[in-house]
Amino acid sequence: MKEEEMFDPIINHLEKNGYEIIEQNRGRERGPDLVASKDNQELIIEMKGDSEALGVDYGTCIGQLFRRMEDDDRDYGLALSASYRRFIKDSEYPLEKLGIKVFIVSKEGVEKWSGEVGFVVYVDDPLDYARVHKESCRFYQKREGEDMETGHWKGGFDTKEEALNYAHQTETSKVNTCSFCMK
Repeated sequence: MKEEEMFDPIINHLEKNGYEIIEQNRGRERGPDLVASKDNQELIIEMKGDSEALGVDYGTCIGQLFRRMEDDDRDYGLALSASYRRFIKDSEYPLEKLGIKVFIVSKEGVEKWSGEVGFVVYVDDPLDYARVHKESCRFYQKREGEDMETGHWKGGFDTKEEALNYAHQTETSKVNTCSFCMK
């Protein structure tokens, strides 16, 4: 989906969610691509659509947004075509830490990236606990595929709730979430 095709779907999505569109800069106009407001809180959005150089354009989009991050009184976001999913996943941690909202725009509509790409559960049998992690968790990524002496990983959960339900079904005495990735 090209950037110019993304404006109407993201504007419709924002308006349906209570935002008022204050400014839109289509094409080569100066300024952020979109500025919206809800409850006196501005949301600055930079957008990128499909291109021949997705990695370069993703970096450009983040750089443009960073240059607009002037204070803590505004929210900031990216609106990206679905082609950018792997780039978002690869940079999920800093996006989340910086509080950047991410919207995936496609012909089917707009999806807000929740940072919840997927979840896994580590079940430690001898210590009798089950712990839920995000797939992006560094603890999980370092150990993914390892033979664990004391337990096992179970993955493929789309939501935190699904992972927690599975963890409770293991009948371990303790169920918790990772203190690093799920603060």
